[in-house]
Amino acid sequence: VLGNTALQGIVAYGGIQDPELIRMGLTKAELAPKNYIVPGDPAIEYVQTHSAPQPIPARINRFVTVRIG
Repeated sequence: VLGNTALQGIVAYGGIQDPELIRMGLTKAELAPKNYIVPGDPAIEYVQTHSAPQPIPARINRFVTVRIG
């Protein structure tokens, strides 16, 4: 996809399909944080963040798709 970098648009976010996040009500957010602790000596805490950004161009006719090959 080719387009002018000066063109404007918005960024929408798709829902993260994670059962724990759905139960917590975090399906509509830019970032979906999640952490868990693995017991041990020492215990380890893992933190991860999910995101599903989808750029939406304001003027779709100003972009072109090119196939090479």
